[in-house]
Amino acid sequence: MIENLRFEAGEEANDPAFGTNLAGLGDVYVNDAFGAAHRAHASIVGPPRLLPSAAGRLLAREVEVLSALIDGPKSPFVVVLGGAKVSDKLGVIDALLQNCDQILVGGAMAFTFLLAQGGHIGDSMVEPDQVKHCGQLLETGKILIPTDVVATQEISPTATGRHVGAKSIPTVGRVSTSDRRRRVPTPTSSPARPPSCGTARWESSRCRRSRRGRARSRRPWPIAEGSPSSVAATARPRCVRWDSPIASITYRPVAAPRSSSSSREIFPVCKRSAASPAARSRIDRVGVMADRKPLMAGNWKMNHNHLEAIQVVQKLSYRLEKNDYDAVDVVVCPAFTALRSVQTTLEGDRIPIGLGAQNCWYENEGAFTGEVSPTMLAKLHVQYVIVGHSERRQLMGESDDIVAKKLRAVIAAGMQPIVCCGETLEQREAGETDDFVAGQIRAAFASLPADKAGQCVVAYEPIWAIGTGRTATPDDANATIGVVRSTLRDLVGGTADEMRILYGGSMKPGNAAELMAMPEIDGGLVGGASLDPDDYARIIRYAK
Repeated sequence: MIENLRFEAGEEANDPAFGTNLAGLGDVYVNDAFGAAHRAHASIVGPPRLLPSAAGRLLAREVEVLSALIDGPKSPFVVVLGGAKVSDKLGVIDALLQNCDQILVGGAMAFTFLLAQGGHIGDSMVEPDQVKHCGQLLETGKILIPTDVVATQEISPTATGRHVGAKSIPTVGRVSTSDRRRRVPTPTSSPARPPSCGTARWESSRCRRSRRGRARSRRPWPIAEGSPSSVAATARPRCVRWDSPIASITYRPVAAPRSSSSSREIFPVCKRSAASPAARSRIDRVGVMADRKPLMAGNWKMNHNHLEAIQVVQKLSYRLEKNDYDAVDVVVCPAFTALRSVQTTLEGDRIPIGLGAQNCWYENEGAFTGEVSPTMLAKLHVQYVIVGHSERRQLMGESDDIVAKKLRAVIAAGMQPIVCCGETLEQREAGETDDFVAGQIRAAFASLPADKAGQCVVAYEPIWAIGTGRTATPDDANATIGVVRSTLRDLVGGTADEMRILYGGSMKPGNAAELMAMPEIDGGLVGGASLDPDDYARIIRYAK
């Protein structure tokens, strides 16, 4: 019997060698994992190619039941559907509407349907972008939604409540029913993101269904029994403020506290103690202990769609341990189209990886076709934004003036800019590196107060080393980053010694440790190597 294989590197990658190893464990292969049987994983695909194989009795029964519901189901065919998000169930609903008589919608997703009917739902969980679609589904006449809920002043096993109409939920209090599960906050070590919600047993509660509801529940409806589909297993709840009134039917959400303080409190300059292993490994040449916590930021550029991005983040998290996050701040910067998917994955799975964006515009709104504003990114809990990357400077013509405006806009939105600088090969060979890079830093940070500058990260990326496989020698990179820090010191004083400066020119697993041994280098802006979770994990764990 094999289980929990997703923690093996070769499982989700469908590694043929790993599948062959699994096949070597037995003489016959039986798949009884209905929730995983559709996945292209090594344990699902590999052994059947090498061994006599069959479906287990549970899997066969599941297929039999579901096939009967799809091909000529008996009437009445009533579907009970719940969950937190409508968007995760749209494909299921559209398919079921072709055959079923009615769909009873419960769970937090019911509130989006209630809103589509014009109901008052307080501050309940809702997906505004799905309201129109829900209205169209309601027009089929097959969707039934709750007519009443139970409102309570607090979420507690001993809470008392009152029945209210589902379309007139009060603005004070929370809503629940007799379902015995609830959402609870789970602590996280990251100050930049609120705790996400998990699931726990809900003990005995005084909040019960109405008398009429209990009577209806005793009706002898035939039930097609089967385990839940894994189609929506990755649905993530929305994190909400502690003081927000919540309404929930299938689940009882407990809001996660989120700081409303200044950006410096939300995104402080991260430091590590001198006793940490990562700190001990980076003593500078005069024996002074560096207290800047290393930062590794993966710039995925125009790679990975949103589904691939989710897989990479999950696989990366499997390869890292708590002490890795304690030693290094880890960030991924996916494409704009994958930001929301990665955000919900990080928060839902409580993965302590920071979320970054690759660019933004310097205005918060307006007629700027194709651009994304800092405030839009902040709403997605983005923590870092790359500003002035050489590819944007060279290919999109971004000037020093635009980079300076973007830097300030990112700070104003409560995020940390990763400000890029670097020289071309021609400038390096002409001996102009120091003057050119210092000029970029002066243009970006001119007249910026020290407390604002302290919220920034700088990345030195020699243009001739980006994506070429060529890398500046550790001594050369360290020397140029020393120039950057010296320039910053002229502009913002001692704050420069607290700012993290990254190296961004083809950092790879093979050279990360050597680069990170340099006293001025505080991490990496990693390009191609961050696309592979194995390589990126090795870079993050450079000290090991």
